[in-house]
Amino acid sequence: MKRYLILSTLDVSRMPNNRDHHLLQHIAPRFDETYVVFRKRCDKQGKLQFLRDAFVPRARVARRGGVSYVEVNPLLNHAQGLAMDVAGTYDVREHERGRFNLRQAAYRLLTSLGIFKDLSSIFFLFWFAWRKAPGKFDVCTALGPWAGASAFLLKKLGKVRVTVFEDRDYEPGFLSTPLRRRMAVAIEVAALKAADLRVSVGGRLARLRQSQTGMPVATVHNGVAVDNFQAPLRDLSQPILVYTGA
Repeated sequence: MKRYLILSTLDVSRMPNNRDHHLLQHIAPRFDETYVVFRKRCDKQGKLQFLRDAFVPRARVARRGGVSYVEVNPLLNHAQGLAMDVAGTYDVREHERGRFNLRQAAYRLLTSLGIFKDLSSIFFLFWFAWRKAPGKFDVCTALGPWAGASAFLLKKLGKVRVTVFEDRDYEPGFLSTPLRRRMAVAIEVAALKAADLRVSVGGRLARLRQSQTGMPVATVHNGVAVDNFQAPLRDLSQPILVYTGA
């Protein structure tokens, strides 16, 4: 029996039409059994729920469409935007760097402490993949640096045979503090080097990974679920907007 494991920090059940879903559509059918272990995306639901999400690590298993989904809530998980909510502002402007600003200081402190959430995500994705996805897997695809580090641990312990780093984006670019960004880059590069196969979504990203690792990187471009769209009739007066981005 061929078995497939996907590790991701995106909430696969609530964030549709991502790279994860294309893997499920095109790669998973090649295997007899598939598990998806992913990090839960928390909502802003009040103080008690915030404390439970932040301090009670747990996992829930569900089976849909022949695929087993393991929703992981790691330690220190919380609704997105915590630092902005506490600081009370979205305006962290570059030209104010030379002046002390309490809101900016609170924002930067909390975003820097996000390092612990990142490390927690690595451990608990690994831990619950080990505990909730029984048996060994032939292939593990990891999306992003934290999942890539978890896949490395699983391979070292013999849980998976082959690891694939699915390079869907330059994820350190989403982090706003230099320390956290440098750590993300270091973990990302280490996970890329440790993987048996590296796949990037675009040529520019693939060239960056080749320069960082000195190793070959395949390019598989993002696609689209064309069945979700219906072509308009030609006699409609509304314009048709087509967008493509890098």
